[in-house]
Amino acid sequence: MQKIVCTSIYSWLIVGLCSSMALAGEHLKNPDFSQGLTSWSFYVHKSMKVKRQATGGVLTLQIEAAGEPQNVQLNQQVALQEGTTYKLSFDAKRNGEPVDTQIHCMQQQKPYRSYGLNQTIEFSKTWSRHELLFTAKKLVAGNPPTIRFFLGNQTKSVQFRKLSLIEIPKSLATDWRIVPLPKEIKLDEAHLNAIPSGAVIATTHPKIGQLFDEELTYIGNVKADKITPLQADNPTFIWGGPATADRITTAPNPPTQAEGYSLLIDAKGAVVRGRDEAGLRFGVQSLLQLIEQAPDGRWPGATGTDWPDFAFRGFHSALRPPKHWRLQTIEQAMAVNHWLIRRLGRYKYSHLCLMPMANVQLKSHPELWTPDYSHEQVKELVAFGKQRGIEVFPEVKTLGNFIHKANPNAQELRKPLADLYEPHVNWDEKFKESKGQHKLMHAKKTTFKIRDPRVLTLMTDVIDDLLELFDHPKYLHIGCDEATMFASSADNSVDRGKMLADYVNALNAHLKKRGVQTMMWDDMLTSREQFPNNVEAHGGAPYFTAGAVDYLDKDIILAAWHYGWTVNGVYPARYPIVPYFINKGFRVIGSPWFRTDGIANLARQVQESKGRGMMGTAWSLHMGYAMAKGRPIGNAKGQKKTRVQRELSILAANAEAAWTPQKGADQMFIYDNEKWEKRWLPEEPNQ
Repeated sequence: MQKIVCTSIYSWLIVGLCSSMALAGEHLKNPDFSQGLTSWSFYVHKSMKVKRQATGGVLTLQIEAAGEPQNVQLNQQVALQEGTTYKLSFDAKRNGEPVDTQIHCMQQQKPYRSYGLNQTIEFSKTWSRHELLFTAKKLVAGNPPTIRFFLGNQTKSVQFRKLSLIEIPKSLATDWRIVPLPKEIKLDEAHLNAIPSGAVIATTHPKIGQLFDEELTYIGNVKADKITPLQADNPTFIWGGPATADRITTAPNPPTQAEGYSLLIDAKGAVVRGRDEAGLRFGVQSLLQLIEQAPDGRWPGATGTDWPDFAFRGFHSALRPPKHWRLQTIEQAMAVNHWLIRRLGRYKYSHLCLMPMANVQLKSHPELWTPDYSHEQVKELVAFGKQRGIEVFPEVKTLGNFIHKANPNAQELRKPLADLYEPHVNWDEKFKESKGQHKLMHAKKTTFKIRDPRVLTLMTDVIDDLLELFDHPKYLHIGCDEATMFASSADNSVDRGKMLADYVNALNAHLKKRGVQTMMWDDMLTSREQFPNNVEAHGGAPYFTAGAVDYLDKDIILAAWHYGWTVNGVYPARYPIVPYFINKGFRVIGSPWFRTDGIANLARQVQESKGRGMMGTAWSLHMGYAMAKGRPIGNAKGQKKTRVQRELSILAANAEAAWTPQKGADQMFIYDNEKWEKRWLPEEPNQ
């Protein structure tokens, strides 16, 4: 039985795509530099200088731009077959400033057309594994394919090791995936029959056994006859096969990291061992992913271990009314929410921040929000998430946009609050320093007069309502983003940063008394002057709120939302805002949207800066459902996309980035695949 081994950071098609040089043969010559630079060639422009050293399996290149810089290339001609899928993998690191490296499989001679590989990677300061999949395009006789690393035109030091170019068998090219990709996994190419009806579940944690049984029913498989208790040193789950000590130890020991698990699937069934309860649940979810991909009732054998790098792996969505999902009834909308929570559980998330759209009736102020969802329905969603290990907690817009425009009754609902809102002004007339910068934000959003004590009283009432409704969660998100009319009634002498901080600190004090941690968006705490390459820095002119960061309580968690938008034609690879906040003593989580390079780069920045975790966002998840049915839809902000994007795939992309943040953007390009939802999300969310 042939085995495929993966210990790499990321590979998109299947777990079994991970490297085993014996799988299909090595296509690179001297890939470990054991023969020095034999079989490798260089192109060095006359304006560049390169010192080359190959020793101990590592190639070190010291590159110097001596004049008008051009380019340095590392090349090797290879023999490929047209239409065959290959994986190029290597370790790389750099010293000094970030290095963008283009990697191609292209023609050796003019016209230098691509043979299927064209990726750009930013090397990190530590060794990172990169894996690139491509299918060889039509080959031209006399113009053989060449693997080519374009190393740029700047002075730098770059190192390579453990290069490999292997063929991916067609039988494995599209078969299996586990999201997030486990850090260590072996798949057996021979598939097993499904466990027959009546197979017994034995587990140390009956609730996880019940969850597995329910999910089997959901994906159309059979229910187990019974769930029996099990005694074991670690949290353990057995499906089929004898529930014996020998059976348990056939699975690897679970890893030492929190929330880690080990998995064994063989002819007798499946064994999952967890470092803790969460790890056991994640291992069971990996098993379920393989089962739901097996419509013929067959799936591969597997052995592996896995664990997350971030403890906080969240997602943010809105509690949308039915019409935003093109649905007719609240029951259909509930089914969509169940679908979302189920996918988050399957992909091993830990939290869901769910924002009511002013569509759950408040107990303390029933006149302010109208009910789409009943209290019982919201509580049921919270319980549904808890069963899957996901804490569902709310966001409430405490600074502005409290009545969201998406609510069809928004205009009427705002009337009772009219005297609590700041007036709309022309900022260019009020502050000459603004220079029109307010136009970068959505114009004329409602913002509270936060110095009015009635606002704080109202918000604490609403917070208490939501804490009860969401079963007293650990976190509550207070919003505080895009306050376009912030303090518009105040004169120039007011310290707007301190004004914002005093208000937020008062909300934080209220939440701390209830044992809840405060979370807020970060955009009003920085300015474009400080961070010119980040679009989402809204605390400069004309709002002048960036100074609030020096007055805020340091136990507030900042959700740094940065979507990877281009500034002056440059897409950011680094997010210096993250270490800026962390160096000031805050806990930070990264919050990207749907650009997969933005997701990967922000996750990497948060980990390098020792941030807390990630929380993906889906403000337009309803757009994603339309796209899943084949309807194209543009970006609402008019930002030009560099690739085709499909928003539902961000559920998996964010899961990958939060689980193993050091994945490069080059490793996440597959989430732009047009066929992603049809292959991996076959069920209709509104059924």
